[in-house]
Amino acid sequence: MTQFINDFTELKKYRTELPNLYDDLGLDVYEFRLLAHYKRVGTCTEGTMTTAEKCGMSKPQLIKTRQQLAE
Repeated sequence: MTQFINDFTELKKYRTELPNLYDDLGLDVYEFRLLAHYKRVGTCTEGTMTTAEKCGMSKPQLIKTRQQLAE
């Protein structure tokens, strides 16, 4: 399954800025990691397995975490 996540922040080449709100949301470590990855890459068109590998998660964990973030 291919993911399409859009983020139009322009300074991604050298750093990723995360709003303080992310730290206050009460996310678990998997949710925070995935959210930070999506924020970093902006428009995410990589496959599920690629994202899972980059985030250090299994594919089932990634799918579960992505669903939790969507909710």
